[in-house]
Amino acid sequence: MILVEENEQNDWYQFSADGLSTAYSEDEPEYTLNLIKEPNSNYKSTANNE
Repeated sequence: MILVEENEQNDWYQFSADGLSTAYSEDEPEYTLNLIKEPNSNYKSTANNE
């Protein structure tokens, strides 16, 4: 196991967050379940509402 200094780990978290923030715009549309054309029958939900 490689130990990463806390500051370096925080830098990586910030780098990841910055990348995600540029992947989606503020006016990104919400995608609802009725937009799914072909459901994945192998998908197992981890939601608590099953």
